[in-house]
Amino acid sequence: MNDATMFDGIDELFQFGTLLPLWTFKPRPEQTSGLPDSTPVLTCALTNKEADCLETEHSDSYITFEWVETDDFISLNICLYLGYTRVYWVVDISDPEVYEAIELWKRAGKVPIAFFARDGEVRRQLYHVARMPPFNPEVGTYWSDPCHEPTARRWEAMTVLLNAWLRLPYITEVIVGTPLRHALGNVLLTKRWERLANEGIVANSRKAMRAEIPD
Repeated sequence: MNDATMFDGIDELFQFGTLLPLWTFKPRPEQTSGLPDSTPVLTCALTNKEADCLETEHSDSYITFEWVETDDFISLNICLYLGYTRVYWVVDISDPEVYEAIELWKRAGKVPIAFFARDGEVRRQLYHVARMPPFNPEVGTYWSDPCHEPTARRWEAMTVLLNAWLRLPYITEVIVGTPLRHALGNVLLTKRWERLANEGIVANSRKAMRAEIPD
């Protein structure tokens, strides 16, 4: 596990998952050596207690991308398998920023991830880099759909979806021989959602739970 100086950014961002360009991290994480400065860093907010459960050096980690369709909308679920922990991001697929991030990750071949941990005034940051899997979304398919404009109702729907993912029955399945014991997640706050966040319209999306392994 690698602690580092906390990103010197907007304090309110610590309650959301975000995409931040690598050049904004000072000092730059050692794990990101060789990656272009423009590479987006996928962030996840968590508590220091949850951070203690992360195995950021786990060699068998991997990340997946999956379309999720509900009665109301389609979203993208990003999932990181990291040791005993599974980390989710529910993503608004009508956002061009998301497609740009995916393309930059494909070029880099890796997805850098930063975990923002904060309890009161105690702050730290952990890093991990996952290999980017093959993934070729149809860019722009949902960009112009008026039903996908940022709204408080849509944000709430994505938060509900995140909570459902965290509580799936197979949360205790074994991945690469490792039982899953923890699940964390965020709804991804991109630039198109920042206005609603600044106005207090979208609520804190951070979710976490412990998945007990049955006897």
